[in-house]
Order: sequence, then C-alpha cells, then structure tokens
Amino acid sequence: MAAAVALAWIAVTPAQVSVVPLPDQTVTAAPLAATVPIGETGPRLDVTYVPEAKRMVVGAVGLKPDGVHDHELWLVPADGSPVLSLGVVKPGEVRSMVLPANVTAKLGDGAGLALTREPLGGKPADKDAGPVVAKGAFTRV
Repeated sequence: MAAAVALAWIAVTPAQVSVVPLPDQTVTAAPLAATVPIGETGPRLDVTYVPEAKRMVVGAVGLKPDGVHDHELWLVPADGSPVLSLGVVKPGEVRSMVLPANVTAKLGDGAGLALTREPLGGKPADKDAGPVVAKGAFTRV
C-alpha cells in the first residue's frame, strides 16, 4: 500500500505539472456609459458601450409603448459631425447590438445621446427627426 502511495506521489510531483497560461484578459479601453433620463418621471435609458466587443447595450427602464410613437436613439459625436441613428428603442427591453465602424469611430468621452419621438418604425427617410425628448452623454467607467 505504501508503495502505491509513493508511486502516485512521484507521478504528480510539481516538476511534472505543466502550466498553461491563460489568454491575455487585459482591457485595453474602458467601457463608456450614459444615463438618459426621460423627463422627471423616472423612465430612462441606460446605455453601455464595450469597445473590445464593439457592442452597445441599451436598457429602456420604465419606458412604455403608447401605440402611436417610437423613440429613436441618436449618437451626437463630440466632434460636431452629423448625428448617427442607433435605432429604435424597445420600451421595457434590454438590447445588445454590434456597432458598425462609422459609429464606433465617433464614440468617446463627451459623445452625446439624443432620444427623439418618431412615428412607429422610427424616423421616415424623407423627413427630419422628431422632437428631442431626452439627452445624455457618455463617460468612461
């Protein structure tokens, strides 16, 4: 019995254990976050952008559909270039989306967000955006 224990101990000595390094998990850019309060009634958008994944998460907390309008979220670049649509917000849902390069290039500290009230389906291509009902700005977290 002692011989079996000794053989088992020799078979797994630390000198024979190989160490496999984990992939580099270093975060190269801090996420961006914004809160966009909608009036003073409590509904808001919580928006997070994760640079490594080029992914934005939008939560429409407390926003309820009215059956007549949709709300469209817009990126307002800090450099003054034209606003970019981030799509229609779904009330009461948390959605995740991968952003295209033309949008990610404009994201950074101070980039703003605007929420507009639009007809169902979002801003019609042949019309100006509807009224801005809420604003916010990104900060690094």
